[in-house]
Amino acid sequence: MNLLELKGKPVVDMSSARKVGIVEDAYLGPNHQSISALQVRATKRGPEYLVSIDHVCTIGPTTVTIDHVDSLRFLDQTPELAKLTSLGSLLGRGVVTEGGRILGSIEGVEFDPTSHQVTAITYTSVPPAGPVGTRHTLNPRDIVASVPDIVTVSEAAQPAQAA
Repeated sequence: MNLLELKGKPVVDMSSARKVGIVEDAYLGPNHQSISALQVRATKRGPEYLVSIDHVCTIGPTTVTIDHVDSLRFLDQTPELAKLTSLGSLLGRGVVTEGGRILGSIEGVEFDPTSHQVTAITYTSVPPAGPVGTRHTLNPRDIVASVPDIVTVSEAAQPAQAA
């Protein structure tokens, strides 16, 4: 599943079987290899919360379920989660090898909805890495560093063309 598919999914509290909001964003762990939290908005103009992935019961095709509404925390109550990289901030970042070769820019993150592990990071290439707009995938283990505008990958990373 692509993390972009999560945005807008209803979030349901399993203890009351009530909708508590919709997914606004997802936060990746420090090594970009798993989802650590989901950002949930209660209503269109309502407050935003974070819920640790430990409290997510399922990420299904149409709905995300959480164990209890009390697992939702205001952003300022979860400084350790709020410091992680959000999907929204990752999209569009440049992808560069350790040797300084520009590969392209990030366009998506694929993950396993059961294990919450990131399985691939997709990016579109720029010349000379390939024709403009060609989609490639990277293994998240190849990420060496991530700063606000750039993700650096190992020189040995061999991007594969996405299907």
